[in-house]
Amino acid sequence: MTLLRVENLRRTFGKRGKSVVAVDDVSFDLDAGQVLGLVGESGSGKTTVGRMVCGLERRDSGIIELDGIETPARPNRDWWMNVQMVPQDATGSLNPAMTVREIVSEPARFVRGQSRSEANETASTLLEQVGLHDSLGDRRPTRLSGGQRQRVAVARALAAQPRLLVCDESTSALDVSVQAQILILLKELQLEFGFSMLFVTHDISVVRYLADDVLVMQRGRLVERAAARDLTAEGVTHPYTAELLASVPTLPDYVGLGVTHSGMNESQESR
Repeated sequence: MTLLRVENLRRTFGKRGKSVVAVDDVSFDLDAGQVLGLVGESGSGKTTVGRMVCGLERRDSGIIELDGIETPARPNRDWWMNVQMVPQDATGSLNPAMTVREIVSEPARFVRGQSRSEANETASTLLEQVGLHDSLGDRRPTRLSGGQRQRVAVARALAAQPRLLVCDESTSALDVSVQAQILILLKELQLEFGFSMLFVTHDISVVRYLADDVLVMQRGRLVERAAARDLTAEGVTHPYTAELLASVPTLPDYVGLGVTHSGMNESQESR
């Protein structure tokens, strides 16, 4: 069953006569419970697509629907109940004046309408589910490692109980071993909770591990859609996709590099 439908999406930046087309006639759909990778080099328009799906960036034209309901011009609480984002830079997205518990409980209170005590219980549960000890809930984000902050960002997004999670380069700022741990975490949580995920990245090896299907963007346009298992030199049809594959000739062993999130302690995250 289709959860997300994007049709003829377009976005330009700049003034008339000097405008740049960032997203040009992009259409795709995402089924409930599936992971869709959106991959392309810097400037391909992939992040703009993700931000438009979340309602953080306006669209010039096109349709974005969730369960057949179009995105409102200004996303409301009903939309945020269903769509959440995990950003690339967790450090910049977490309020340094708030504790981790306050950060994670905030969507539960103001999006889901839970009482303060209920939201705190939700935060404690989610911190455990993303592999963080509940005692870290009393810390400020600046006292956490990079990997821990990214886990907090994931917990905060899940506190709204979304049906769709948009991840925008959510592991690119981490070293390879911590990146592996976050990818394993996301895959485990997606299987456990059943939400759909749009994973935006420049790294085709990441989406080959994480996604069911992969969209490839170049210069604002979609040039290919393929099943992740078919992302091989013989399985793709567009030369740009072949170039991306050639840039990572071997698939990193993310499972070998990481550990299950439940078995990791703070000392294992150096960033």
